[in-house]
Amino acid sequence: MPPSPYFAERIDQSWCPSCKEWTVLDAGWPCAWCDTILVRRRGGWKRPDIHGRISESAARAIHARYETGTSARTLGRELYRVLGYKSARTCEAAIGAAFHRYGLPVRDRIAATVLASTTKGPATLTTPLATSGRSTSTSSSGSSF
Repeated sequence: MPPSPYFAERIDQSWCPSCKEWTVLDAGWPCAWCDTILVRRRGGWKRPDIHGRISESAARAIHARYETGTSARTLGRELYRVLGYKSARTCEAAIGAAFHRYGLPVRDRIAATVLASTTKGPATLTTPLATSGRSTSTSSSGSSF
């Protein structure tokens, strides 16, 4: 694990992604050891022992409700004050992270869209395009309007 970026900001160092080391050269220049372009690494280090406010039992209870068809966004809106999050969006992200952390299955993008589109029954096209009132053929006299 790399050292804290706090030292890099103080000494003005850059990060080599292939060597996984801090260097004293500026970002954008090649590394002195491996010729990889250096980057300025942003962000901090996360403690591996802190996982958030959602325990495994709470994540499983939330997941049981998620399996009934409730979206993670709706769960985040309903639970962010109870779980102690600042906003519904951060609670939604924490719920998703808890599902991944404990190996609970989540819906993919397509399944979520299908579920959202069929809450009031399947969405079908009731009127074909040919009977919508407009003529599909063009006349030789110009516009048909």
